[in-house]
Amino acid sequence: MTRRLRAVLLLLSIAPALGAQVADSTHTDKGVPTSVISLNPFLLVVPILTGDFEHTISPAFTFGIGATLSRVKEWNNYTVLDAKLRFYPGETALRGFSIAGILGVATAKGDVSYPVYTSYAPDVDASGRVTKVTFGTELSYQWLLGPKQNFAIALGLGVKRFIGGGSYLFPIETEVMPTARISIGVAF
Repeated sequence: MTRRLRAVLLLLSIAPALGAQVADSTHTDKGVPTSVISLNPFLLVVPILTGDFEHTISPAFTFGIGATLSRVKEWNNYTVLDAKLRFYPGETALRGFSIAGILGVATAKGDVSYPVYTSYAPDVDASGRVTKVTFGTELSYQWLLGPKQNFAIALGLGVKRFIGGGSYLFPIETEVMPTARISIGVAF
């Protein structure tokens, strides 16, 4: 297991504990979930791990982190870590329609076996890895199901812009990339 994968999994595992320390005055009922942790259910079929942690900060807003790790050859070890501020216009945080603002960092390893790549991509380091800051937005819908509303399903679409992109030699060298969110998880 790589150091980056271990670091992301550690961050995702401690995020609920960090979120629990935030004072939450939005829900006085102890039975109402205030956080969701979820994963992409297609991990068994496609070698892409996507996870999210989201915590309620007011009736209309949540703050969360998301991570994507891809080992698909065409995506060149693409890895992303995002911070997300999500707005629920119905003031039902964690439930229903939402729009998110996203700020993050993405990295991918390119093929440096061809010298022409490094001449067209000056931001590539010696190992062929490119790292970019990203920002974007996402529209999604999340359901909390079950008698205790502790089973979460989320679907969403978005777009992400890479700051400083442009050569198309590596996945994150494009200027804009569409994103999708399909996840299942636990609300607590």
